[in-house]
Amino acid sequence: MSEYLWSDDGIGALPAAGPGTMSTFASADTTVPIVVIEDDPAMRGRLVMQLGERAVPVESVAQVESRFGGAGVLMVLGPSCARSPGMGGAEDLLARRPDIGAILIADQLSTDLFQQAMRSGVRDVLGVPVDTGQLNEAVRRVGQTLQGAPRPTGPSFDEETESGDLGKVVTVFSTKGGAGKSMVATNLGVLLAQRAEGPVALVDADLQFGDVAVMLKLAPQHTIVDAVGSFERLDVGFLESLLATHQPSGLRVLPAPLEPAFADQIDAEQMGRIIALLRTFCSYVVVDTPAYFNEVVLGLIEQSDDVLLVAGMDIPNI
Repeated sequence: MSEYLWSDDGIGALPAAGPGTMSTFASADTTVPIVVIEDDPAMRGRLVMQLGERAVPVESVAQVESRFGGAGVLMVLGPSCARSPGMGGAEDLLARRPDIGAILIADQLSTDLFQQAMRSGVRDVLGVPVDTGQLNEAVRRVGQTLQGAPRPTGPSFDEETESGDLGKVVTVFSTKGGAGKSMVATNLGVLLAQRAEGPVALVDADLQFGDVAVMLKLAPQHTIVDAVGSFERLDVGFLESLLATHQPSGLRVLPAPLEPAFADQIDAEQMGRIIALLRTFCSYVVVDTPAYFNEVVLGLIEQSDDVLLVAGMDIPNI
């Protein structure tokens, strides 16, 4: 039997630990408290053993706030939570508390489960049986994101957009594929990052087949899907923690989804909010788009300060 990992790097099969296999992995390296939530004592104990002495076992999500108060925590939701409506209360808690992260463990993995988890703000989904190394790696990744995200006491979105000058949005568009649109966008982003005074962000808005990350030789841990999955608690600090960095230039990159199926989960309102947040701390936001019009692309063009239309010297391009 194989284990599957749904994370910022996509979905893939991994070798599962056999029954009775003892782990040699150390516990997850994160300063955020780890809470294991599972009503089955055997499964709860197994997960605690895999995570090490820092893991705190509880039976339900309701016990998290009563036990930890306003402190940020990382919840590991067991299979019983995956079988419960609203994941046993986790969905509501994640919507209210940006300082709480979650990893979901499920008996059966499906597209519907992945979509529900993404919409609820869950950051990783693992299948049973759980490999100790993959579980601890997921906890480490999510824990680092929580450490970089601001707490609820930070400035609101309205306050951020009202203070200071907003960065310029430059959208690169073409009505024909293969015109060199992504090449123009990536090179423009790199050049601006080298010359601009403030940060420069490049957003890959070709949500089905975006290849900006490949062109810049990046192996991103996060994509725009992570921003949309936590849309209700999306703020500047959290969004900034999702950006990959092109080390030679310092360009910040928000890659397209790794799976084309996730493109339908991102609408014009969500994309507009992401661009608006990026403008609050970036001098320039460069946007690469697909070679067709839809609501997302039209919204981006309306939001742009400049639109670069890439065309060839032939009739179909024009």
